[in-house]
Amino acid sequence: MTEQEKEEELLLAQLQEEGDVFETVYGFFQSYLTMRDEEATLSYLSPGFHGVGIGESEVAIGREEFRQMFRKERQILPEPVYFCVEGWEQNAIAPGVHVCFAHMVMGTLSLEGEEVTYRVRMSMTLHREGEGDTGRYIIDGLHLSEASRSQREKEKEAGESFPFRLAEEGAHFSHQVDQELQRIVSQVMPGGIMGSYAEEGFPFYVANQKMLRMIGYESFSQLVEETGGLMLAVVHPEDREFVVNAINNSFRTGEQYEIQYRLCRKDGSFIWIHDIGRKTVDGEGRGAIVSVVIDISQQVNTRDHLEKELALDFLTGVQNRKGGEEQISRMLQEKPDYLFVMIDLDNFKQVNDSYGHDQGDLALQYAAQEMKKLFPQPDVICRLGGDEFIIFVGSSSQVEETREKLQELLCRYARKIEECWPMVHSTISAGGVYGDQPMTFSQLYKRADQVLYQVKQKGKGQIQLSPA
Repeated sequence: MTEQEKEEELLLAQLQEEGDVFETVYGFFQSYLTMRDEEATLSYLSPGFHGVGIGESEVAIGREEFRQMFRKERQILPEPVYFCVEGWEQNAIAPGVHVCFAHMVMGTLSLEGEEVTYRVRMSMTLHREGEGDTGRYIIDGLHLSEASRSQREKEKEAGESFPFRLAEEGAHFSHQVDQELQRIVSQVMPGGIMGSYAEEGFPFYVANQKMLRMIGYESFSQLVEETGGLMLAVVHPEDREFVVNAINNSFRTGEQYEIQYRLCRKDGSFIWIHDIGRKTVDGEGRGAIVSVVIDISQQVNTRDHLEKELALDFLTGVQNRKGGEEQISRMLQEKPDYLFVMIDLDNFKQVNDSYGHDQGDLALQYAAQEMKKLFPQPDVICRLGGDEFIIFVGSSSQVEETREKLQELLCRYARKIEECWPMVHSTISAGGVYGDQPMTFSQLYKRADQVLYQVKQKGKGQIQLSPA
């Protein structure tokens, strides 16, 4: 393994660890605040857990004390509470041990869109329990502290902890809110409210200022004028069928829906939103939908970036084995039509031995870039490791075209070797299979590897494509 590959492996492990830690913290607060699920919440805590909250009495040593505190809080505020994590930071203080810090905003919305929120600082200590895929992070310590002096003064006046205070602040508007809307609003914090009639296209009847700002409109009249007055018109075209099905299904079951999809903004861009809605009836008995949405674009983009990074081979810029296998497996499930080629750089060790690993890295990068040029998306290029690659073409009818591209790849690589590393004789061997019968990645990998072995036995630097 080269130094670059070692660094890549360490970075991937670090990214995975950071993602696992955040997932644990987010899952804990989702269970604790939003789902209000006692057992799920406790499952995130270690036996030696200790927690310190905001109020003087908010101290829990061990899971059982936290259980009792949780039950007391839930009696006062049984409704779900939405939360937002800001300014996330984390550090590894020892192998498998992390500390993290963040600001958190928690609260609900009034019908007018006014926020009833509570801000705290959160710090947490976690350690990893178990190894491999079954391992997970659990929480050893949690400390919540007030975010401002004015909040501290409110706390003293109220003499209660966060759930008690939030319940008190929310009580003054509960009589103004429709029962169905209150059940939804109590689950979210700063976001937008929109309402539409339960008719074709879902005509708008209301959108508060937060909602309008979220999608870039100055007024409700402008929204209606430019969208034809239909809520479905601001849903991303690729997501419309999904949204309609989710809403219609909620009508049949009588339950609220909770979905994530994209909304189109006035300027042509789009945002990802989390939408919680429910069917109700307006004052005239007309069927309607009321929903609360929050912008989750940042979370989605962060998740997508992390997933992309974890799927990439940092040396060559193509997908790594994990990313390639997952994408190819998805394509095989969608359509069992394939041309699966294994690539091997023959005698590649000679490049490293004669010119050094830095030059070997350049040769690998060149080969990968030429593959990407000859086989652009939706074809898949991935590096298995070392000097082995996979090229996946989602059509068994492109055998001759693929053979021509592979021959061009062999020629380009041979010229590059002669130009930059003339003391070695490194070529490319390609062996692949094609067909349209259902196959898994593992099955195709095994069969293509057998074909590649036959190629190398014949003398290397050749191409062979066979029926799977």
